[in-house]
Amino acid sequence: MAHCERRDCRDGHTYTYVAGSTTMAFALFGGVLGHYADKLALLATTDPLTGLLNARAFDQRLRQEVARAVRYGGPLALLILDLDGLKRINDQQGHQAGDCALQSLANAIRDELREVDVAARLGGDEFGVLAPRTDDAAAIVLGNRVRALAADRLASAVGQPVTVSVGAACLGPTDSPNGMPSSLMRSADGALYEAKRQGGNCVHVAQLRVQ
Repeated sequence: MAHCERRDCRDGHTYTYVAGSTTMAFALFGGVLGHYADKLALLATTDPLTGLLNARAFDQRLRQEVARAVRYGGPLALLILDLDGLKRINDQQGHQAGDCALQSLANAIRDELREVDVAARLGGDEFGVLAPRTDDAAAIVLGNRVRALAADRLASAVGQPVTVSVGAACLGPTDSPNGMPSSLMRSADGALYEAKRQGGNCVHVAQLRVQ
């Protein structure tokens, strides 16, 4: 009988050990899966070169911020920034220098933004910034701050003067929500075109309100 009791005891310890080991294994496995899931989610929303949001993630945030601005009646600014002369840098110094220029611009944008602002690389040499509670005048100030800082960073990064053009559009508290946020994006893009048409290295704000 004593022999049986010892065996039962050993079986109980074995069960406890196996159960504990299995639980630990599942916990570790779940942690690994969670880590890779977070990493995949980050990769899906982040531009790999600059570390900013990518265009798809920015579009989602644009819709969210427009909805929030309409709901609470606050202004919202959308800025689109374009690196002047990226092709020249690529042709003269190679694509590695061009990538360095894009990273420098991204860092300048990141350093000038508030915590509530959102920045993304929209593609190529074009970047976007969402600035809640920002009207036309504040958008010009923000655009010029980024433009000035970027010029210093870019000159150091590529060894030659490089400028940035900025187009902005602002959603006011009384603007109609119809057609937003695509209308806001079109207005900012049109303002960027006008900044480029004027020779670049400037900030231009769309004159017409989003309708």
